[in-house]
Amino acid sequence: MLAPDAVVTSVGCDYITAYAEGAKPVVGLHALASQLFRHESEIGNKHSGFGLAGFKGFRCGEVEVGERGKEVLVRLHGQAAAHHWRRIFHLADNVSRFDVQVTVKVSTGVAPTIDEIRKAAQLHATAHGDKPIVRWVRDHRGGYTLYLGARTSNAFARVYAKFEKTPIEFFRDSVRFEVQYQDRAALRVVQSLSAEPSPLPRMAGYVQRFMTDRGFSLVLPGIVEASIRCPRTQSDVDRNLRWLEAAVRPCVLRLIDAGKGKEVLTALGLVDDST
Repeated sequence: MLAPDAVVTSVGCDYITAYAEGAKPVVGLHALASQLFRHESEIGNKHSGFGLAGFKGFRCGEVEVGERGKEVLVRLHGQAAAHHWRRIFHLADNVSRFDVQVTVKVSTGVAPTIDEIRKAAQLHATAHGDKPIVRWVRDHRGGYTLYLGARTSNAFARVYAKFEKTPIEFFRDSVRFEVQYQDRAALRVVQSLSAEPSPLPRMAGYVQRFMTDRGFSLVLPGIVEASIRCPRTQSDVDRNLRWLEAAVRPCVLRLIDAGKGKEVLTALGLVDDST
């Protein structure tokens, strides 16, 4: 069980994969996906190729869109999924993956909290014929991810140190619980949630039930108030700027101090010294 002072900071959909047949470029799922794709580009994310199971298309930021004949596939994650999963579902013929997440800030330490969950899950598995599988990965930089169940099953979970994966101050000291539903389970879950005017408590309930079924009693205080969306991850442009500040700026300052300011501008292509 989490410490009494643990605080739920976010609940929501974290990932959705949806399909539609006979989709037309100007209406329906394809049109919505194209709109979201353009938004990702406008806020500074790069385009790249995308392919899956015969679908070919592009990804940009938190949006992936592919086509296979007259079919369209759309995958959203992060804030795009949190904000638009319901619209995507209503325009889709099928949903094959749907992830729900709960993010909790803990005062007792992220690693000790995940350790406690791991031990409870191991005891539960041992008492049930070593099923479901419990697996974890931990590194020297603070990364720690616990996997509950098999990826090929209809429901599978990750519990991990969120700040180490997404180094935004909002996530410091936070444990992220994610339950991934697939195939028929995904469709049943999204159908149930889409009927709710305020689906966040039920999303949290799915996570709580999954963790309880794996041997850990997850009590989540303040679910009704937990409507805070996780902050958006940085765009490609934001990451480029951070890299410039951390890796390039010190070198440029040293060159300027050495009297090479003009040469720096020329090397960067910011001035033309040919005239």
